[in-house]
Parts: sequence; structure tokens; C-alpha cells
Amino acid sequence: MIELKSMEYDELILHSGDLSTVTAVGDFIAASDIGGDVNGFVAFAPADASSDFVVVVKAKTAKVTKVLGDSLEFVPGEKVYYNTSAGKASKTPTYPLIGYAKERAQKGQDYVNIIFDGSLNSLALTDLADVAIASPTDNQVLKYEADDSLWHNNNTSLALTDLADVTIASPTDNQVLKYEADDSLWHNTSLALTDLADVAIASPTDNQVLKYEADDSLWHNADDATE
Repeated sequence: MIELKSMEYDELILHSGDLSTVTAVGDFIAASDIGGDVNGFVAFAPADASSDFVVVVKAKTAKVTKVLGDSLEFVPGEKVYYNTSAGKASKTPTYPLIGYAKERAQKGQDYVNIIFDGSLNSLALTDLADVAIASPTDNQVLKYEADDSLWHNNNTSLALTDLADVTIASPTDNQVLKYEADDSLWHNTSLALTDLADVAIASPTDNQVLKYEADDSLWHNADDATE
């Protein structure tokens, strides 16, 4: 049986053909019976057993509905056929194609959410349950946020502060990133001569210079011999 409550559709038609198998809302109507190339389903139950017509929704533009799953497993985008005798979803292509699985249906699940036949290309990111799109702009990407377990649109350009191993505090001109083993993070800092591995500064005084000493392969502060 088809559950029509969540359907969106463009066209309702009256079907006055063979109504012998029409018993309830959601009953399958073959495309050939309603003079088209798209299958349909009963939208409203017949007024009574003697009714000579029934209102049918053509499934071409319907977005989402449920079909009894018959304990089958479907992956997103997989074709879903309709077993007309059992009133359940099927993987057998000899049955009419009614749509494509909108999302994964696990074994034992009693329904399959589908995109109806003919409307697969109308599926948008915003139709997915785990995606939240807000005012997208050029070159954005989807980024997963664990706080709400959703994928959100985000700018492709990353900042240093977006990196897990970087912490920036009040940056100023000409600072560099320096790794600190204490917290395993890179911190912004101003670079000094004493931070260089090949420089040794001891009690510097006015007008001293750096002189290279081959004995220890280091640059040391010393008086300028030219003065």
C-alpha cells in the first residue's frame, strides 16, 4: 500500500476504467489504465462500491511517499518497483517502476521513502534529512557539524583558527606560528633572535653585533671591533 500523506503533486485526474481492483487510497493504477506514461495511485477512496470513477494522482512530480518495504534493503537512488499483487516494494524489474529510493531502507524496515518515477532529477540537497542549506554563495562546500549531526554549507576558504592544532590570540604584525610541545599546539608569537637555534645571546649591550664562532657553530653577541 502507498501512503499518500506526504506527497506533492501537480495533477489529479478522474479514472473511470476498470475499478474492480480499486479498494482504498494508495491502490496502484497502471500508467496504461490512465492513458499516460506515468503510473498513478488512488488519491481518494471511492464514494461507495458502486462508484464509476475514482480520483487518481499521477506520480510524476510527487516528491516523497512511503511504500511497504517487504523487508528489502534499498540504497539511495536504487530503483523501486511495485509488486501490485502484494502491495509492496520490490526489486523485481518485471513489476512497474514507481521511483527511486530517497534514502537507505534497512532490512526489516516496513517502508521505503521514494522519489517517484520521473522526478529523480528534482531531488535537491535540501530534500536530504541530514543537510541544512542556508543562503548558499559561490564556491561554498558542505561541512559536517557534529553538534547537530548535519551537513551545512560553508566557505571553502579556511582560517588558521579552523585548524584543530592551532590557537591564535590577539595576533599582531610580523608574528609567526611556533609549536609548543606542552599542549601540542601552534601558537602565534613574535620571533626573537633567542628563538633561533644557531644564535646564543648573553647579556647584550648597546651597539653589539652578532659574530659567528666556528668553535660551536653559533652566532654570539659581541662588541663591534670597528668602533
